[in-house]
Amino acid sequence: LIVFFVIFLLAVIVLSILGQAGLIAGVAHADETGQVRLSEAWKLGLPHFWRLLGLALIFLAVGLLIALVVGFLAVITLGTILLCLIPLLCIVLPISILFTGYVSLGQNGIVLGKQGVFEALGKGWAIMRANFLPVALMALILFVVGLVAGFILSAPLLLASLPLLAVAASQADQGITAFIPLM
Repeated sequence: LIVFFVIFLLAVIVLSILGQAGLIAGVAHADETGQVRLSEAWKLGLPHFWRLLGLALIFLAVGLLIALVVGFLAVITLGTILLCLIPLLCIVLPISILFTGYVSLGQNGIVLGKQGVFEALGKGWAIMRANFLPVALMALILFVVGLVAGFILSAPLLLASLPLLAVAASQADQGITAFIPLM
């Protein structure tokens, strides 16, 4: 199961990056020519895979570094630092929404501007500073649309899990086994 999960996760990451590159390149091509086929979008996005993967790995490394520092400080202070970080949770959502806008600008710079990773991040930052309100508004709109779409797509799974929740609630000693079929 672990090997299958790792292979599945790697396939999802690769296809997600290729899909993002194809989407960006395909929309630009459709804007120029008036139409685009899926195979064209795929071919146009394929050359940008490694740079987009590099961008994703940079953000993954930064996120892991932050998590390691917070985890290390939590261990050293016996969790006291986590209590001090609770007020920061209020700004995590707005910062993450703005961060996704910044990542989108970097991805567009890589695919459309044919830039390197750090060059695209620098230009993306300059664009975000110069056009903060439009970028923030677009990131917020994309977040809300993604939230609604995610809820709509997960609704059947949520509905399917309701009987399993009832079984889990009624049988405290064997409740977790009710989730095995869902998994």
